[in-house]
Amino acid sequence: MFAPRGTPSEAVQTMSEHIQRALQHPETRRRMLDIGVEPLFMGPAQLSAFVKEERLKWGGIIKAADIRIE
Repeated sequence: MFAPRGTPSEAVQTMSEHIQRALQHPETRRRMLDIGVEPLFMGPAQLSAFVKEERLKWGGIIKAADIRIE
């Protein structure tokens, strides 16, 4: 899950804690797996680093292939 830029860090931390708890709930995990979503928790810093790495990895490929949103 993502929050808009500028969301206060306290709010991001609170949401992160609630999401982490929800993902530990067996029924939540089962329902996610049932629809093909693998429940995986990343805290705010870890998610930010992951997104940065993915943008670096895929950004060049997307640009080289001239992929555009229609």
